[in-house]
Amino acid sequence: MVAPCCARFCLDAWRRVHYTFADAHQADYHTRVVEDCVGGSDVAAHDAALIAMEYLQHGARRSAAEMIEAFRAHAAAQPALLAKSA
Repeated sequence: MVAPCCARFCLDAWRRVHYTFADAHQADYHTRVVEDCVGGSDVAAHDAALIAMEYLQHGARRSAAEMIEAFRAHAAAQPALLAKSA
């Protein structure tokens, strides 16, 4: 999942997310970008970066709500997984 904290680099946050995503993709990681948690100063470039990431990996663009639900489901499954391995 790629969702940076924007502090002093907020101006180019979309570019940093896009490059990080592309590097992870080239290293064979299945990567998701939380599109409602990233932004930048140029809406057109931001949208183009999101489209490019989706092009690299179908289903890469996710909302914060989707990611929170996925983390909750994963956490709920952990006790069952641990019980099976014991």
